[in-house]
Amino acid sequence: MRRYLFFTSALLALGTTTFWALKGAHTGWSQTSVKTEQLDDITGLSFPVYQDKFVPGVDFLLAAFVVAGLLAVVALFFRKKPL
Repeated sequence: MRRYLFFTSALLALGTTTFWALKGAHTGWSQTSVKTEQLDDITGLSFPVYQDKFVPGVDFLLAAFVVAGLLAVVALFFRKKPL
């Protein structure tokens, strides 16, 4: 059981870091909408448009590391199997 919890903890930390990096590695807070600029065809003025898109930030990464750390600490309370 101890080995499985350590493995799950490492897999969670690695998977979350990979997901965070692939989604843009945003160093601010997580965002659920992204602002993009569009150009008006007639006037030529640009205006902001918000699109629904999830961008994980460092709070997402920190929460995953806290859960992974808790799993690793819980794993320490299990005994090693005798050889």
